[in-house]
Amino acid sequence: MAFPGRPVLQIGMDTPQIRPALLTTALERLTEHEAVFGPALDGGWWALGLRDPRYASGLRDVPMSTDDTGRRTLAALRGAAYNRRSCPCCGMSTTGRRRWRSRLTYPAPGSRTLSRR
Repeated sequence: MAFPGRPVLQIGMDTPQIRPALLTTALERLTEHEAVFGPALDGGWWALGLRDPRYASGLRDVPMSTDDTGRRTLAALRGAAYNRRSCPCCGMSTTGRRRWRSRLTYPAPGSRTLSRR
């Protein structure tokens, strides 16, 4: 663990519409709570913040990229009895996701990351 005792805010990679105000809200809530959770429309989450990264040990058994990842993540946070706070729901509809992905058309040279047209 690189930075025990220091807060971490993880952002979902499929939420390009996140703006600075949402990040500010999440970070402000993390100063007052042990965990913050931003649910996504697809059943996952767009943000997961932990005041101390060691708290993530309770999330090891939560599968990612499933329809119930968000519910299971929140249940794990509740089970650990962390003082948590939610952030606004965020995420793309299926149509919005298709529109965004249509602009990502080819792999960037030397990587597995897609580039924009």
